[in-house]
Amino acid sequence: MSQPFPYYIEDWLLWLAAKRTATGDEIDFPWYADIPINLANYDVSFIMRSSTAIEANIGLTEKQTKLAIKIVTKYQRQIWSKLNKNVLYLLDSPTPVTRLKVREVDKTCSVQLNDNHWYIIFPYDPPMVDQMHKLSAQGAGTFLWQGKEKQWCISYNECNLRLIGEFMETRMTEHMWDIDELTQQLLNEAHSIIKNKYRYIPHVDVVDNKPILVNSNEHIDAAWERVAGMDLYNTIFRADSMGLSISKHIQEQVLEFLPNLGPALLASQEQINLRSKTLYTFLKPDLIGEFSQLIKADNWVFISHNTSSSTGLLESTINIDTSGEKIFFSDKVPRMSYSYFSEIKQLTGDTIIFVDNLTVLDYVNRHLTPGFRVLKTFYSHGGNS
Repeated sequence: MSQPFPYYIEDWLLWLAAKRTATGDEIDFPWYADIPINLANYDVSFIMRSSTAIEANIGLTEKQTKLAIKIVTKYQRQIWSKLNKNVLYLLDSPTPVTRLKVREVDKTCSVQLNDNHWYIIFPYDPPMVDQMHKLSAQGAGTFLWQGKEKQWCISYNECNLRLIGEFMETRMTEHMWDIDELTQQLLNEAHSIIKNKYRYIPHVDVVDNKPILVNSNEHIDAAWERVAGMDLYNTIFRADSMGLSISKHIQEQVLEFLPNLGPALLASQEQINLRSKTLYTFLKPDLIGEFSQLIKADNWVFISHNTSSSTGLLESTINIDTSGEKIFFSDKVPRMSYSYFSEIKQLTGDTIIFVDNLTVLDYVNRHLTPGFRVLKTFYSHGGNS
């Protein structure tokens, strides 16, 4: 038996979205039409999304149906005032009053390896989808969402295995996952390696207060010759430029004895670049003088942008003593020339660069350091935020 519009929960959503009149007629250009009653902002997005799906004859899920009934009945007074209709029958009905069939949700969660690709399937969940999109930016080869098949397709390689492992580590307890045997074996092996990474990666350790090289190869051995005879602090400061990690034992020791300078000694260039995005500095200008007494380098390069307000970089370093030559450059914001890069490229020996501007830091990383070896480039200004 047909019911007058609006009766079914789908009818109410279409009316609330201003896509149907009170008699069920379709509204032309609904995005120009006024919402018939006053709705809370947090209800509007659900109503609009659901009504769009209903127009495409896609039914609501059980969870969506319950939420729709809750929303519609919440506005019963406004609806009665507007249409002189009581919507409480939606709550009283033993079965949902729906026009379309309630849509079942596929709750499958799986990771399957097939034809040199992993295929990952899981129910729609905004945080999980957001995480996968962020991981895809770090992926190698194919790492994309296939909308028609409703699955993620990811190339079979070591880089992507690590990313899948990172995803699974945060999501494993939330769902029951079906993972093929080989993938599960690889994930277990990768987890064990990451958990015990110092068994495998080249790194600097200390024995009898002397730095030693662990898990090396002939190429790293050749680079290691450059730090032969240096003390522990100068060795670990150069570790990142040689592609070496630093043992936990050394990290703890350095941070204990040098709480102010230790983070700058241990930080990788990647960490410096990443933390600088939040205006964090591992080495404030007033600590560079103390730092220069600990670390040796042939060239100490300071690049400051020219503005009315000082960052403290030039004032704090103009009179400090260093083991090598101090070189100062200044540039104007926003039209910076970077003409001094050609001078920097003529320098020989170990070089440390200090900048007080994020644009300069980015430009140094992209256009200078790929072809010019720098021990580290520090972002340094008045203080941490």
